Amino acid sequence: MSLKTKKLLKLMICAMVLALLVPTASFAQADLAKKLEGSIVLKVGSSTAFTNNVKSMIDEKDTKVTPLVIEGRTLVPVRFISESLGAQVEYDSKTSKVTISLEETKLHLTLGQKKLHKNQTEVALDVPAQAKNGRTYLPLRAIVEALDKKVFYDKGIIIISEQSMTLEASLLERLNGWFDSSKSYFAEDTAGKAYEVPAEDLAAIKKLREVQNEALKEKDIDKLLATQNFVSEKEKKQYMLSLNPYLKLDVVLATEIEAFDIIEASENKIVVRETAVVRKVEGTSAFPNMRTISIYTFVKIDGKWLCDPVYPEHAEIIN
Repeated sequence: MSLKTKKLLKLMICAMVLALLVPTASFAQADLAKKLEGSIVLKVGSSTAFTNNVKSMIDEKDTKVTPLVIEGRTLVPVRFISESLGAQVEYDSKTSKVTISLEETKLHLTLGQKKLHKNQTEVALDVPAQAKNGRTYLPLRAIVEALDKKVFYDKGIIIISEQSMTLEASLLERLNGWFDSSKSYFAEDTAGKAYEVPAEDLAAIKKLREVQNEALKEKDIDKLLATQNFVSEKEKKQYMLSLNPYLKLDVVLATEIEAFDIIEASENKIVVRETAVVRKVEGTSAFPNMRTISIYTFVKIDGKWLCDPVYPEHAEIIN
């Protein structure tokens, strides 16, 4: 079997299993996530970043690597920004010189100097390129504009994108919630007003997702059905039928949630954008590891949180 055929087979399996595990249902598009497609989002002092709506660490080995403010200027780690934009970075430790290459653009800079060269043009820097936490930092606006991108900055939130961007106050507040690791989150309700999700509700919906993932791993359909909000018996039967092929496969799947971000909330409804990794843990059936981004709608009925059927808006095969 050729490499191309194997890759195609993996994609087909990926699509098939996703269709089995998360039956199609309509949901409102997450306007903030859609607005940020293709962008890099960071926050001063945070080691977390979102690249094309996928959460990651700026530096997997060091949580101290974050955007910084020095002498009134925001500095960002050069390698993370450059590589997230598709550029190549080379560092010469003997001369402390950094070279960044992106298509026809080449940037040259030296630690300690308040300038960089873009191709043959010299560009002045407000503060010099410098090493912090073992990483090279440059002024935010200088590196972004030198790579012909646009930057949005407000209250510590940084967005790097192809086109100029503006964010309403409500969206900016919601975006801040993406970086909030506390037990309560602010989000917008359907009327566009800020709403703080109680800690007990957040804990309840997270527990519900844990139960769903355990049920899929154990292939316990009764446990899974008990978490779902079906609008009719017909919908329930269709859901059960869609699970049959997965139950017959010689494979056991485990889901690891990487990010769980509230994008809309009210007293009886919470909408979450979840990034997760689905892996095969047992079985002989061919199955690729996948990363999915899905919108989950949780509703409170008679004091109990349930989940509407879900369809992932993005899925990719990973190693």
